[in-house]
Amino acid sequence: MTPIQKNKRVVDESGRECKATYSRRAKGLVKNGRARFVDENCICLVRPPNDDLEDENMSIKENTDIKGNADVKESITLQGILERIDKIQSDKAYMQGVIEAIKEIPPAPGPNDITGAGKAEALSDVVKCRETTNQKLLALYEKMYDDLKQK
Repeated sequence: MTPIQKNKRVVDESGRECKATYSRRAKGLVKNGRARFVDENCICLVRPPNDDLEDENMSIKENTDIKGNADVKESITLQGILERIDKIQSDKAYMQGVIEAIKEIPPAPGPNDITGAGKAEALSDVVKCRETTNQKLLALYEKMYDDLKQK
């Protein structure tokens, strides 16, 4: 059995030669409106192929920290996990910022002022979301701590 060969020439609209293709693929491209037949053994692409979509070789990515410093290799230690937990506990600036922003919202004029209820609800939502995030981080650090402790 002989292998199927790429026997259809492919050119783009400016006449540049592209890689050859199989007969069945050429027919499919024409059928879907992505190419047209120039002659029996050649098709012309409606849009030229974009060869820049992928790198030919994989690039080597450096390890970087959050600030962009290269070659930072941080091993996770029990002490490091405890320090991260302390940071979560002591981070109150975010909450203070939200409280200050909510305080800045002026009350609505008139006797039917519902701004206070809206402020309270907004503050409640922010606190709940922040606490949920902190709980998930703490659960992750707890698991990491347990894994390191077992080693």
